[in-house]
Amino acid sequence: MLYGGCFIKSAEANDLGYLGDADVKEWEKSIQKVQAKFKNPIYIIPGHDDWTNVESLKHTLKMVREYNTVHASGKK
Repeated sequence: MLYGGCFIKSAEANDLGYLGDADVKEWEKSIQKVQAKFKNPIYIIPGHDDWTNVESLKHTLKMVREYNTVHASGKK
């Protein structure tokens, strides 16, 4: 079981939520470290919403990459 809290967004999340305390540039590296350490979690508990979908970590990584791509290019 991987308890990620607000570090991991549920697979149904549409955005990263409140980012005032986040270092979004480092978030991608942190997710990759967690994926390397916990290769096949049976349960992933995000901070909010559904916890039965084990794709939430991959979904969070996808959203973080999209966010960083948009913000690195200066687009909003």
